[in-house]
Amino acid sequence: MLELKDGPRKGIFMVKNAPDYLRAVIAKKGETDVLDQLEDKPKASETVYVYKLVGNRGHIHICTSPRSHSGFYALGDYSYLPEVNGADLRDNVAWESWVKAQKVNK
Repeated sequence: MLELKDGPRKGIFMVKNAPDYLRAVIAKKGETDVLDQLEDKPKASETVYVYKLVGNRGHIHICTSPRSHSGFYALGDYSYLPEVNGADLRDNVAWESWVKAQKVNK
């Protein structure tokens, strides 16, 4: 379970990956999602927000009913990066380049 601690998309998400940086999106009708998979990309109607992993990363196994919802889920705490313009990072190529630059500048 990823917890976005602050910002416009504050909340908890059940996803498979906890990357160092994460895009969270809000659609015009209020639906929300996080883009944790490499192939994920925001829809044209979604506003993009950028978050950074600030807590420990891990995985947890959850058993549920129905069993089809059971599985391994990522753990991590994220903080909103208000200074980063998510609109500039909609494109996956731009996103990947930006993430790599952040890791080099650490």
